[in-house]
Amino acid sequence: MTRRPTLHLQRLRLPQLASGLLIGSLLVPMATPALALTPATTQTTPAHQGIDLTLPARNPASSTIISSPNDPSQYRTVTLANGLQVLLVHDPRADKASAAMDVNAGSAQEPADVPGLAHFLEHMLFISTQRYPTPGEFMDFISANSGQTNAYTASDHTNFIFSITPDHYKEALDRFAQFFVAPQFNPEFVDRERHAVNSEYQMQMQNDAFRINDVLNLVTNPAHPFHRFSVGSLDTLKDGPAGTLRDRLLAFYTHHYSARNMKLVVMGPQPIEQLEQWVRASFKDVPDRKIDDAPITADLIRPDQFPLAVTARSQQETPEVQFIFQVPSDLLHMEQQPVRIIGSVLGNESEGSLLSRLREKGWATGLSVDTVDTDRRQDLMAIDISLTPEGRHHLDDIQASVFAYIDQARHSIEPWRFDELSLLLRQQFRFLQTDTSFERASMLALVMQQVPISEVNVANFRLERFDPALIQHVLDSMTPQRLLRLYTAPDVKGDKTTQDFKVPYTAERMVQWPTGKALEGLRVPTQNPFIARDLTVLPLTSAKPHQITTQPGMDLWYAPDSAFGTPSVEWRLNLINPLSARTPRDHMLNILLTRWLNDSLAETLYPAAEAGQTSGASAHIYGTTISLAGWRDRQPDVMDTLLRQLQTGEIKADSFNRIKQRTTDMLRNEEHGTLFRQLISQANRRLITPHWSTPQEMDALKDLTLQDLIEYRQQWLKELHIQGVVVGNLDEATARKTANVINAQLKPQLPLTPDIKPKALALKGTLPAFRPQTDQKDSAIFRYTQARSDSPAETARYMVLGQLMSQPFFTQLRTREQLGYVATARENSILQVPGIMYVLQSPTRSSQVLFERVGAWENQFDSTMKTLTPKQLQRYKDALVASLKERDSSLNELTDRVWVQVLYGWTDFNRRDTLIKAVQQVTVKDIQSTWHTFRTAPRFDAVSDKDVPATTDDITGALKPFPLGAK
Repeated sequence: MTRRPTLHLQRLRLPQLASGLLIGSLLVPMATPALALTPATTQTTPAHQGIDLTLPARNPASSTIISSPNDPSQYRTVTLANGLQVLLVHDPRADKASAAMDVNAGSAQEPADVPGLAHFLEHMLFISTQRYPTPGEFMDFISANSGQTNAYTASDHTNFIFSITPDHYKEALDRFAQFFVAPQFNPEFVDRERHAVNSEYQMQMQNDAFRINDVLNLVTNPAHPFHRFSVGSLDTLKDGPAGTLRDRLLAFYTHHYSARNMKLVVMGPQPIEQLEQWVRASFKDVPDRKIDDAPITADLIRPDQFPLAVTARSQQETPEVQFIFQVPSDLLHMEQQPVRIIGSVLGNESEGSLLSRLREKGWATGLSVDTVDTDRRQDLMAIDISLTPEGRHHLDDIQASVFAYIDQARHSIEPWRFDELSLLLRQQFRFLQTDTSFERASMLALVMQQVPISEVNVANFRLERFDPALIQHVLDSMTPQRLLRLYTAPDVKGDKTTQDFKVPYTAERMVQWPTGKALEGLRVPTQNPFIARDLTVLPLTSAKPHQITTQPGMDLWYAPDSAFGTPSVEWRLNLINPLSARTPRDHMLNILLTRWLNDSLAETLYPAAEAGQTSGASAHIYGTTISLAGWRDRQPDVMDTLLRQLQTGEIKADSFNRIKQRTTDMLRNEEHGTLFRQLISQANRRLITPHWSTPQEMDALKDLTLQDLIEYRQQWLKELHIQGVVVGNLDEATARKTANVINAQLKPQLPLTPDIKPKALALKGTLPAFRPQTDQKDSAIFRYTQARSDSPAETARYMVLGQLMSQPFFTQLRTREQLGYVATARENSILQVPGIMYVLQSPTRSSQVLFERVGAWENQFDSTMKTLTPKQLQRYKDALVASLKERDSSLNELTDRVWVQVLYGWTDFNRRDTLIKAVQQVTVKDIQSTWHTFRTAPRFDAVSDKDVPATTDDITGALKPFPLGAK
């Protein structure tokens, strides 16, 4: 449960074809080099070989849900007698059932004297209800039945979500409904949960998203709710002259939590009639109360507050400057979406763009155009630029360049640009891969608050009326006189400090901006040459992956697919070279080589990404993974470009300097991240061989030169093994032809042997606790206990044990003892080796106390294990089996699953079935024996306490690799 920072800005880019790790990859023979693309013409709507990309007409009065032709779901909307509007979704593919309730009230509606009350209410609803009075019963029920639950509070709404196995959906829905029918708001839990909210607040104190948002709160209009602190703390959530905290909580709930103020999404594999019956039975008693909230009419930023220059201290090392404008919300103009169109131009990264010229000048490393909807009437639109050390000295020239580029956009947003963006959106909607996750239910419930019910699926893809006057109106608001310029860097001094997040800042009303000189050569993007034209879905039979190469230096696995109904293909290629892991120096050169590849193609392949061809590369211990995902058509262009660049592209000094600086900043920023995530990341790294500490990496990086990287690439390319997969709507003949091209281009000759793969370390003895370098003020612990073997039977036992431990651990240490906001126990595999991890973070307790409480919990859990019955165990086994049986909801998920099995050598591709069988065979005696062994097994601890020095030596250096395959 979280309070989202209001400035959680969304990139103004097209929805991607697939989610998850999407980074570059492979090739097909081409008659001409990829960069020799067909020049743009006046043709803006390419033929699509019979594929109809027309969207159904918009009809706000209709209750018929428009869905993608690729979506197998059945939709129905009903409105209960109490006014609650419900969207029912029967999805025959769903292995989990999900639900989401969106309440049209958030922090903007809370009383000004109780900041954080809406967020506090979100927490309290999870505790107990009159029908289900046991504290934490809902979360226990969800966890025990392979489910998930969460919630978040935003400025204008609050969203509650859960998923669960379908067999328990009816009971879960009834429990969920009681949040909104009859919560108890137990007086004895009010103080406990205000401490939980305060722990969450303390955890975010060093989070730049919250810190910078805190500054923006203060410099905007005090009459607008955005101005308020909204997370909540012990100082704001307390009894006061207007009543006790519980009284204020009840008043807020009864005023805002009304059936007519809510939208419910119910989604599962059950027949839609069954879903409707359950909804009517469980949600009919949600009260219909009178809601009389006045609309927000205040300007987010008053005209007399502009122009404004703000500087603020960040935690992150990279300086940034944001050019922020107040613009009308696109929710007011859903068919025209002027802000989206403008953002697609200003955020473009292709040759001649604002970012392109700033990079050439050596002033910037990245740029995004983001918006945040603050009240569904007005947005903040930010051009966010990541600066180099040199760039921070040229803010006025950068500002002049921004406005020169805006001026170019003012004269270049023509009908063809609108048509192109509309086409790309319609392509994606036609082949949309809808998933069955609770995130989708959450999104649908929110969108129901914003658009007519018939439009919930299609609104984000609808761009149908070109309105140049409206676009110009928005651009006219983006002037120096209406600018809020926000500069953030770790060395900002500031003449003031924010009250809530303690951020030093300065805010100055500008009478006249200093004069800057705009960069020459700025050029808004031309027509996109990567737009797919052949979108036919090949009638392939989905099949188990099989190997289509036989040479020693390359193993490529192919899995055809047409089940997802999209003409898309995904590639993963591991380019393996032991040189990458020889020394810290080689390791950092490998990272630089990978990042150079991405950086050097950023401009060339940006149009491809906009057209649905996501590509790039990522470094790993033994080399680089190149990946690509997108439409089958035009993919060869991207593949060829990537390979040619890797082999022969010029490594230029400006690119090298940029990536070296960015890598240096990333290493320095490690100590600024969320503490518990730091512990998990740093500990997992040290439990793999080879590994190097951050100081070792920094030392190796600082002396590297351009010539070092040039020579490294030459040596690195001489000896490769290529391990890869291709999954999707591509015939085998073309896949084999591509494999031959890859082989001919890179000439891999290195056999894949066990010694050139990273390995988990085998724990032994008593290891001293590892302490990472961090600037965080909380205390935290990470404990990893390792299994005895990597066998499927042992893995299954640890997976079941993790299921059994998870909710009791959370309930005792987070809910009852209030040690901190983060309290997790779960199965945690490192490479192929199973184990259990504990994670706790606390703003008030030392790591020693946290370990003591973990030990006390383990002693308490001993009795649970001793009295465990087969019936109790079966419940958790069934939940785990249900999770393992979940089908892939997208081509990306399928590719990731195939890829993991190839990486670990599970190339019979039955790992999931093997684990399901092993889980089903686990007995009470097995679990009790595993728990007993777990209690005395070797452990690895990572800890942090305020003002306690970091570990300087490698405490895992004497450990040996874990013996895989041992019985």
